[in-house]
Amino acid sequence: MIDQPWFLAVLDTRPNEYEGYHYSVCFINQSDTVIDQLTYTVSGQIKAYHHKVSAEETRELGELKPHYVVEIEHVPKKGFIGDLIYSFDIFSEGKKETLCFFIPKQLTGAAFSLYDLPIVHQRGYFFLGEPKT
Repeated sequence: MIDQPWFLAVLDTRPNEYEGYHYSVCFINQSDTVIDQLTYTVSGQIKAYHHKVSAEETRELGELKPHYVVEIEHVPKKGFIGDLIYSFDIFSEGKKETLCFFIPKQLTGAAFSLYDLPIVHQRGYFFLGEPKT
């Protein structure tokens, strides 16, 4: 189904928590390789009171085993109020690869799986990375 070794998923993990966090943003390693160091930066921009407001945050996640998922964020049901860009630095086997994932505002137009996603074994939105240029 998904032929890339790594992908990002937005999963509806808490559908019954109406006022709490509803979605989980997850990074999935479906490769046979250990990721030695995984770091990501999430950035976005929204319009508030007729002004653009930007934000950026970087986190180090450390090592990630093969065929493994790591939950990186919890998002409220109406939390995708602007476009988000996740940029991952993946250090593995002595090499560094940087992939960018784009999550659109309100998940509009995002691909939703009809079948369970690999590794996480549930349906959800999935995003394929593009090499950073």
